[in-house]
Amino acid sequence: MGSLTGTLTIYEGDGLGPDLLSNAEWTQIFNLHENIVDNITLSLAVPCRLIFPSSPSENTTFQPSTIGQKPSNIGSHGGPIFSPSPNQPTVGGNETSQTVTTYDFSMRVYYDVRDWIKVNVPVNISDGLVQTIGYMQDVPYILNAKYCIINTRVEPILQLQYVLEGEPIPHGFRMNKYFIAYWKRR
Repeated sequence: MGSLTGTLTIYEGDGLGPDLLSNAEWTQIFNLHENIVDNITLSLAVPCRLIFPSSPSENTTFQPSTIGQKPSNIGSHGGPIFSPSPNQPTVGGNETSQTVTTYDFSMRVYYDVRDWIKVNVPVNISDGLVQTIGYMQDVPYILNAKYCIINTRVEPILQLQYVLEGEPIPHGFRMNKYFIAYWKRR
């Protein structure tokens, strides 16, 4: 884990208004806060994988014979191609298969409601709901994903599949670097 460095100079003011600190000092505080949150996220985040809706891809299959549209065992590239299912050979050129697209990233995950960060958004808490905190740069991917596998370290043993519940909520002082999202067990 990296070390936190930097200086923060705060002067004593009257404390009676928004002019307590200058813009440069507020920026310095925000930067220090984001540096701390980034270090916490690096140490507490778990690897996650988004699974997107599959898209069809074409595979070459049998060319129809000239007699009765039956499979000819001659592929469009000239050699023999064997059908994936001997009982149902595909005739007529191409068949489609599904290609799965994924995106790997990290988030902080809170399984216990008592550990959740309080937000001023009504949340219908149900069984199997988790709260996550991540980076805003991942939100476009999250919104387009079919579901998320949380904690891919345990994936060979257990696949923890979750579906986004509602919209991600901007989080942090500037509301432009982090988000909070809720996920329901699939």
